[in-house]
Amino acid sequence: MLQAWHLPVAPFMQKRNRHLILSLWLAGDELPDAALLRYEQDNEEWLLPMQLLPEQSGLGCRRYRTEIPLDTGQPRRRYCFKLLWQESQRWFTPLGWSAAPPGQMSQFAVDLPDNGPQWVADQVFYQIFTDRFAAGADLNGAYGRGISSDSRHPLPAEPGAARQAAAAADNHGHILPVTAASNRDPHQAAAAAGNRGPGQATAEMDNDLLPGEPSAGCAQGWGQNFEEDGSAGTFFGGDLHGVVAKLPWLTRLGVTALYFNPIFSAPSVHKYDTKDYRHVDERFGGDQALLRLRKATQRLRMRLILDGVFNHTGETHPWFDRDDEGGSGACHHPDSLHRQWYSFTPEGEALDWKGHASLPKLDYASSALVHEIYSGKDSVVRHWLRPPWQIDGWRLDVAHMLGESGGAKNNLHHINGITRAAKSVNPQSFIVGEHFGDARPWLQADAEDAAMNYRGFTLPVWAFLAGKDIAGHHISLTAQECARWLEEYRAGLSHQQQLRMFNQLDSHDTPRFITVLGSHGRRLALGVVWLFCWPGAPCIYYGDEVGLDGGNDPFCRKPFPWHEADQDQALLGLYRRLAWLRHDSPALRYGGCQVVIAREGLLVFVRVYQQERILVALQRGEGGQATLPWSPLLSGVAWQRLEGEGSQTSDGLVLPEDSVTLWRGKAGQRLRLAADPA
Repeated sequence: MLQAWHLPVAPFMQKRNRHLILSLWLAGDELPDAALLRYEQDNEEWLLPMQLLPEQSGLGCRRYRTEIPLDTGQPRRRYCFKLLWQESQRWFTPLGWSAAPPGQMSQFAVDLPDNGPQWVADQVFYQIFTDRFAAGADLNGAYGRGISSDSRHPLPAEPGAARQAAAAADNHGHILPVTAASNRDPHQAAAAAGNRGPGQATAEMDNDLLPGEPSAGCAQGWGQNFEEDGSAGTFFGGDLHGVVAKLPWLTRLGVTALYFNPIFSAPSVHKYDTKDYRHVDERFGGDQALLRLRKATQRLRMRLILDGVFNHTGETHPWFDRDDEGGSGACHHPDSLHRQWYSFTPEGEALDWKGHASLPKLDYASSALVHEIYSGKDSVVRHWLRPPWQIDGWRLDVAHMLGESGGAKNNLHHINGITRAAKSVNPQSFIVGEHFGDARPWLQADAEDAAMNYRGFTLPVWAFLAGKDIAGHHISLTAQECARWLEEYRAGLSHQQQLRMFNQLDSHDTPRFITVLGSHGRRLALGVVWLFCWPGAPCIYYGDEVGLDGGNDPFCRKPFPWHEADQDQALLGLYRRLAWLRHDSPALRYGGCQVVIAREGLLVFVRVYQQERILVALQRGEGGQATLPWSPLLSGVAWQRLEGEGSQTSDGLVLPEDSVTLWRGKAGQRLRLAADPA
């Protein structure tokens, strides 16, 4: 049987001068008479012969190599491999073997040059629903106890610096993995190295609010009496000052980027009913609180993205003004300057978002609205990207629904316009769209940098581990079916896009993953390891790291449990170890990914980057033994188990019931890169 290996990373790919050198590895007793690279230059097909290289001792497979020019054509390079025998042919793609030529979206793809935000793949994101995270200001707007707005109380050191100081090194300066036995604390290592690590600043910074204490403006006890009736609209008092106070907590967790649900002026707790795009809500501390937070995060080199709710406003926005407080709003005045910014029926009823009359839908057929939201020099999109705010990007709420005439007409045009406007201010800004459905049409058109990866990560993980879909209906997936779902979805994206996808186990719009699991709670660790090890940027929804549960809204938006007695410390430790492992592992941040085993309840995949390997085994249900298929990516690797209780034998794995095991290793020999001479 013929086997093939290729990933769009080293050692299969290398950029050299103005060429990209690509290699395909084959093993088996049916080697082809010829191998060709099929690639596209300006949407035109080219076939290039591949050279068979001399055998590399100990590799166990044959290598074929060719190169393509990088100084011509579009940046997105799509390619696959065509193998020829005397009377037959086969094609090799990210989805494996095919008898027929693959479609464009089923091929390997890399972006060279890559014009997307380069920093995203390095991040561990954290989503904050501001009112429910932490309270740091009283009714008069004063800072909470024990925290100062001046420099006498320094912020914790930049996480990347602590990460570098924390990593153990061998005598040659090479980074060594943290062992499962020692679980070395990165912050202890940083302190030992003489650097001021996040833990050192904690005593000074992390005491403004006693664990679980509400602010003076809280309508009821912090997290107490959280009931379905009323809790959805209850203000618990969380604000941006509280977030500043908890930056040491987040830094210890390994967080390097924050995503906030809406913070602009609005009457509701959730703030998706915008009243003023130009100011932060006073309940969250106002503009000065955001400025204080931004300065603090910049000192930490921590990124910050905000929620852009540009599909609709709230009914209280002066542009619409349902209560006619200003006497000129679009709702009651057909001659209003803003009437064309919304869509109305012939009877004068405003079109809204999914039947919610309080959320009238914006109409981007109006050039004046386009100018205000994104195209103008001081548009909303550009305003918050400029000093002094300098946010790092936008998450676009219901991105697929924005458009003209009360619907999504010309949606792609306007989403692309928002992205281009943002990048005119900061070319490295990050635009991530909210899509519960298939986001690939927007991504393939480069209208967005990434999407909230519900379809390509969250939903298949739920289906495989919990047996539930997004509607709460039962679903049964084998590992083969789950792997196919995951692989088919990401095959339509370039490697660089895959690394920027916004991966979450849950969010403010879904039940908590721990609740979705129900009676399968033992599988929680499987999902957490999967989150940090699958291609894409992991995002932790606030409270997940301590076991906060909850069904659909409002229960997925409970206040953060700051009492240690209410926190799952073992789960918190797992999150911390995985976040810091990701910071230390190029394979997890930049590597290719290959599914090694997918059958029944067992899914095993490997991340590959140069000589580093990360192997993850997810065993759903009954445990047992599994034979690990031979692969040049796995052979000769000295493995070290970092998480879980599984073990390796001479030819396979032994895995407990409902378990996850993670190994890290380094190839025993130096695998020659695609461009290396024989």
